[in-house]
Amino acid sequence: MAPVLDGLRRSLVPLPKGACFGMVDVRDVAAVCVGSLTTGSAQARHLVAGHLVGPADLLRLSAHLTGRPVRIVGFPAPLLTAVGLLCDLVGRATANKMPLDVEVARMTAANMRAGGLQEVDQASAADAFGFPTIPLETTVADTVTWLHSAGYLSDEQAGNLAG
Repeated sequence: MAPVLDGLRRSLVPLPKGACFGMVDVRDVAAVCVGSLTTGSAQARHLVAGHLVGPADLLRLSAHLTGRPVRIVGFPAPLLTAVGLLCDLVGRATANKMPLDVEVARMTAANMRAGGLQEVDQASAADAFGFPTIPLETTVADTVTWLHSAGYLSDEQAGNLAG
């Protein structure tokens, strides 16, 4: 959710082109965990990656829900890795936690080169528990609403979701 928060704050977000990640609502994960403990075989394994979405799509969704425009600027994988390395160096020199490090940058760059997650077999969780049950739109809206109510986003940044 960090790209969403940054995007809502700045209205301009540089994002890697081609990355795709699984976005899962913690309430869905909790339901699968509890269901796994209370029903079925103790040996069952469930992959719960959620909705496959790229960072730009996630920001477009947040812009739609909040009614605030977010401009997305794409950049190549090698630049992402260089920025991750720079963040590591700055973080070490200043003893500050940076929003990106070289390891995350390398993993994201590899994800981009592979074309992002294409398909994740979540059939066992879907069959046993109806996973995922919470739409991505609900997850993002609830997250932005909470960030606003907790003081991390202003009324302007939360837009339509400010209440």
